[in-house]
Formats: sequence, C-alpha cells, structure tokens
Amino acid sequence: MKGGLHIYLIGSDIIEVDKVKESINYFGKKYLLKLYTDKEIDYCMRFYNTYAQNFAARFAVKEAVIKILNPSDYHISFRDIELEKNNDGSCNVRLHNNARILAKNKNINDFSVSLSHEEKYALATVIASVKRGD
Repeated sequence: MKGGLHIYLIGSDIIEVDKVKESINYFGKKYLLKLYTDKEIDYCMRFYNTYAQNFAARFAVKEAVIKILNPSDYHISFRDIELEKNNDGSCNVRLHNNARILAKNKNINDFSVSLSHEEKYALATVIASVKRGD
C-alpha cells in the first residue's frame, strides 16, 4: 500500500473534578508541579472559578495518552505530557523526555484530542495516529 498503513490507537479517561480540587487544596503547589507543566499551571490558574475543572481535564488527557503509550519499560512523568490550547480553542498534545521517545519508538506521529469538563466530571479522548510500513 503506497504511503503506508495508518493505525489508530484510542485512550480515554474520566475523573471527578472534586478529587483534583481536594488534591490541590491538600498538597498545593507540590501537587501541581508533580503533574502539570508550568504552562499548564499558568493557563488553568487564569480561570478562578473553574481552575479545578481545567486541571482535571488535563489530568484526563495525560491518563488517556499514557493508556495509548502503554509504557511498560519506560518511566513517564505526567509532566512529560503537556496539553496546549490553541487560539481557535483546539488542543495539541506535546510530549517531552521519555514520553516523546516512546511515541517515536511506536511510530506515533500525531494526536487528536477531545476534552470536556463540567462541575463534577472531566473527560478526555485521545486518538493517536501510527504509521506502519511504506
């Protein structure tokens, strides 16, 4: 097949917003710095009334990506998976360190992200495009 065969991997996650909010309240900045990049923290903290929903949505994205990467032989930090929000409202996944290496080794070349959050729950679905063959 010319151009190779594309395979798609799907990961999804749902999380209770209150669990994230409780962790932020209990552990504070230590919790945030363990799980989120500086850009993610800056973005989420701009939304005073919905900061926990925004953090929960990012946590769900990170969990969904980890399900796709299935890192049995790699340690992946949650900070190695970053969600970037574009001006048009769409989102991109940017990988760093071991997450980036693992994705490259698995021929994952693109992620599509859908996320949603409301008062009680945040959810994310991530689809990864894997190119196989020539």
